[in-house]
Amino acid sequence: MNDEYRTPASIRIADDKARRRATMRPHLSRDRILDAMRTYGRPLSPKQLSEIIGQPLGATAYHVRALFAAGVIELAGRSRAWGPGPRFYALAEDSGRVAPTSDVVERLLVLAGAMTVPVAPGGYPSPATLDERARAELTEIISSIAPEVRRLAVASTKRSGAA
Repeated sequence: MNDEYRTPASIRIADDKARRRATMRPHLSRDRILDAMRTYGRPLSPKQLSEIIGQPLGATAYHVRALFAAGVIELAGRSRAWGPGPRFYALAEDSGRVAPTSDVVERLLVLAGAMTVPVAPGGYPSPATLDERARAELTEIISSIAPEVRRLAVASTKRSGAA
């Protein structure tokens, strides 16, 4: 008999989410959604997220569903106790890690919490836009710190006895 059928459903679901999270491909829209959720600091609906990141609602909802299926975000509530209504999502407890991104400069923005910039008090943050000068400066910063990061990684690996 297959042992999978004996495994409790909650464990199978957790394993499925871990597998989905591990195979999730980097995507700029997902990075922006996660950064907006970190920046805003409260549960947000896909409609609110689409306004924050400046992307159509359909595309935003698709990425929210993908992040939810992978367990990166979780359902935090609904606007009504019954019937259809907006769902609100928040970062999952264990999603403090930084999700992979598709561009090294975008990864730096995610690490620094700078995917969005504040606007008027109480308003939604706006997506950060980089001109060529800013992109070149950030690329230079990344190039300058890369050797130090590698040195620290090597030293840490030696200390842990893995090398």
